[in-house]
Amino acid sequence: MSMYPEQIHRMTTASMLREWREHGGKYRLEGSQCEECNEIFFPRRTVCGACNSLSVKPYRCKRTGKIEVMAHAENPVLAAMGYGETVPRMMAMVRLDDGLVIASEIVDVCDPQQLKVGAPVRMVIRKHVRESNLAWQYAYKFVLDI
Repeated sequence: MSMYPEQIHRMTTASMLREWREHGGKYRLEGSQCEECNEIFFPRRTVCGACNSLSVKPYRCKRTGKIEVMAHAENPVLAAMGYGETVPRMMAMVRLDDGLVIASEIVDVCDPQQLKVGAPVRMVIRKHVRESNLAWQYAYKFVLDI
């Protein structure tokens, strides 16, 4: 038995339709942009939250940014968010180069001293959780861009 056993994400069958709908956001950081006021949203929306316009188009968010806030996550509260393993995680709010702020995990960090507010990061695709049918789900995470 491993020191950090895998977490099974949910005990129900994964919805392929939902996976297909969320594919752009999880793998390409695809949000939406209002054609009237140019407001940008992530995850994607069908109605503009600023002007209530229905004319929104897909928008591909920038894949680089800087760490705004970070926390060393070894908290049992994170189990409710889908992070049920006992592996310590570095969670951060990342301000992308286009101004959006998103929450993500910072991965592949060898030296924790390199992690600080303002450090440049870039998006990567990594394993996220494992479904009950043992299929892996992947999602965006960030690594230091040094």
